Amino acid sequence: MSQHLSPGSTQFRDWRRSAYSDQTGGNCVEIARRTLLVGVRDSKQSAGAVLVLPSTVFDAFVGSLKNNRDA
Repeated sequence: MSQHLSPGSTQFRDWRRSAYSDQTGGNCVEIARRTLLVGVRDSKQSAGAVLVLPSTVFDAFVGSLKNNRDA
C-alpha cells in the first residue's frame, strides 16, 4: 500500500507545504503529487527518504483530518 524510496529519489518534483506552515522550515511535511501517487517527506530532511502513498489513500487521510478538525 505504501512504498519507501531511498534518499535523494528524483521520482517527485515540485514539493510544496501547507500555506498554514511556518516558512522557516520548522516541523513541516512536504508533499509532491504525481498522477496516482503522493510523496511525503520531512521538510528538514529534503534529501532524505520519501513515503509514497496512492493518491486515493492520501486524499482519504487528509479528508479525515479535515472532518475531525471541524467536529
